[in-house]
Amino acid sequence: MRFRAVAPKEHFALTVVHRKPVSPRQASFLFTARPEKLLVWQKDYVTTLTHADSELDHVYQQAQGFANMVRHRTGTQLEAWFADVAQHGRQEIQAFARELAKDRAAVQNGLTLRWSNGPVEGFNQRLKTEKRAMYGRGSLRLLKARLLHTHVDPPPKWRRRKTKSSDP
Repeated sequence: MRFRAVAPKEHFALTVVHRKPVSPRQASFLFTARPEKLLVWQKDYVTTLTHADSELDHVYQQAQGFANMVRHRTGTQLEAWFADVAQHGRQEIQAFARELAKDRAAVQNGLTLRWSNGPVEGFNQRLKTEKRAMYGRGSLRLLKARLLHTHVDPPPKWRRRKTKSSDP
């Protein structure tokens, strides 16, 4: 069943849905997610938080700035982000920035260059998953066959041994 509004939208009052408070994990998602991907109530929640406290507005802007650097690989803005966090950031974000600054060159390259070790990490994850699935069942040869999708020769004890013919 579908309902249709009969009056113009400006005559409807904004209804507030009472939700339980978001968890820290949900709040970090809301602060780093793309604003256009959020649901209406999530956008309203973020807007309410950022308008209620100017410090939270700074945190939101800094989180969005870093998330945009990661999404668009604009590592050239990293130094400006570090300066902004040092000047206006909360203690938690400053601690995050200090940890990033310990290996500044690697972070700069990760935010700028297109190369990634993702394929290697993906293969390692697949290897670990297969090892867990096969625990106690097989040998290294079977694991190799499952990972590389290759044919495995039977173990040596199953193969026929070639006999040496003695030539007189």
